[in-house]
Amino acid sequence: ALNSIPVLLQIPGLASKVFSAQKAFITLTNEMIQEHRKTRDPTQPPRHLIDAFVDEIEKAKGNPKTSFNEENLCMVTSDLFIAGMVSTSITLTWALLLMILHPDVQRRVQQEIDEVIGREQLPEMGDQTRMPFTVAVIHEVQRFGDIVPLGVPHMTSRDTEVQGFLIPK
Repeated sequence: ALNSIPVLLQIPGLASKVFSAQKAFITLTNEMIQEHRKTRDPTQPPRHLIDAFVDEIEKAKGNPKTSFNEENLCMVTSDLFIAGMVSTSITLTWALLLMILHPDVQRRVQQEIDEVIGREQLPEMGDQTRMPFTVAVIHEVQRFGDIVPLGVPHMTSRDTEVQGFLIPK
């Protein structure tokens, strides 16, 4: 937000707080990436985005024009984490409100969760196929709540060149 609304830089102390928090977040992201690297088995298919991106970094070694590098891995991971955090938080807020207003739906979702996952194990992505009502409720919450935030403006403040492509102001 600081680069899209430069006047925010004039607020005393705000920039240093934002940059300090950003640095801590990047450090945390890099630590998470390193933990994933330690558990990566290159003989197996990638488990997730980090594995796939690391594979591409390895393939692109020696190519100075590649976008597959450690810095971009950190930035992509951070962007996805932040985007997911916002949409998840908003979805959960709307879901709680709507479940309070519709206890019959809440009971049915809870019943489906108990039947498919139970109370002793963690949910897995594969569980979704056996939980059509819960998935439909999540989609309806996201539709009803219009959870996509307005976000930061997506435009450049000056002509910019990225990998040989001109992005005009």
